[in-house]
Amino acid sequence: MKKILRDPSGFLPPIDVICQYTKEGEIIPLRVRIPDEEGEPQEYTIKGYRVLAEMDSIPASDMMMLYECKIIVRDTMKRIRIYFNRQDQIWRINSIEG
Repeated sequence: MKKILRDPSGFLPPIDVICQYTKEGEIIPLRVRIPDEEGEPQEYTIKGYRVLAEMDSIPASDMMMLYECKIIVRDTMKRIRIYFNRQDQIWRINSIEG
């Protein structure tokens, strides 16, 4: 996978995520669609995840969630970090490791 590029305004690229909400309000990411080396979107099942942080940014109503997820890419386990912005309901990818 290629390096994650930011758009001209400095934002991380938005991605598609299928998630589940528990009755307690927890957000569980299940599947993610991210571009491959050629820029074609590829879907991956999330094999495991953990919430790294819940961040209150300015303004206070803007809540960001940071997740570290495990996916399998070409028979190799990779860790990705994704952010979820609760205010505008947008997922963004931060990094791909492994």
